[in-house]
Amino acid sequence: MARRKYGLTDPTGEKRKKRAERRSDSTNTTEQQRIDEVSQQNDAKARERLKERFKNVTSTAQNVASAVGNAVNTVGSVASNVSNTVASVSNKVNSQSSNDSNASYQEGVALANQYGIRESNLQSLLGTDPYSADGTTPELSAKEASTIKLKLQRQLNAEEVRNSKIKLGRQVVKNEIEQTKLIGDVVDLHTSRIDVGSKVITNKIANTNYDINQSKLVQTQELLVQQQDATTGTQALTSEFREEWSLKLAAQQTKNNRLRLEIEGVVKDISIKRAEIEARLLEAE
Repeated sequence: MARRKYGLTDPTGEKRKKRAERRSDSTNTTEQQRIDEVSQQNDAKARERLKERFKNVTSTAQNVASAVGNAVNTVGSVASNVSNTVASVSNKVNSQSSNDSNASYQEGVALANQYGIRESNLQSLLGTDPYSADGTTPELSAKEASTIKLKLQRQLNAEEVRNSKIKLGRQVVKNEIEQTKLIGDVVDLHTSRIDVGSKVITNKIANTNYDINQSKLVQTQELLVQQQDATTGTQALTSEFREEWSLKLAAQQTKNNRLRLEIEGVVKDISIKRAEIEARLLEAE
């Protein structure tokens, strides 16, 4: 595989790698700064929305105070207290240090106001005289009350129908979830059967390998018998070869003895001839 060339000043590519890492770090830093700016902008917008909600609560409380007849002063005082409380909560939210339970409750009230839910002035509704109907609860005739109750009942019937429809939808979805899980279980069952089939094949392969090894064992045993027979034959030949070499040694010794006798005969013949020559020489003198 051809090596990549980076140039004479950076043969290993290390400098280019470091430059790429620095660019990556710079990009990550810029991205993090952008995320922080967006987060700060979102926080600022959230604080502004909370301020607007608290202002709406204050305005609503003041309107209620001006609309009440006999409890104008009391409601005005309560509205002033609510206004002060809302302002205090707003300041605590802006400083991000709101741990007071009442401030948290007022945040909940502000959220409820978005859906038309308003707190009731309990002191105004209850009144102060236990023997007088001095509360500010609105008055209705029996006919008006019946008409309103009938309308509310019809609305309640509609909501109950809607609730039943929602329950039906949830049950349908739950059944579909269970049906989907059942399909998954069937797939798991099929997968398990495939796994078992694979294990059977593995078992057959193992059994075949066992037969192969068994056949090799029989073959090896036969080779062992053949080797043992060869060893027995070799052992039987050892004494014969030993006797053969003994005979060869005896033959060689006999040959050597014959040669010695021949040499001794030749020596005696020479001695005899020498003695005859010497005797002849003496007679001649």
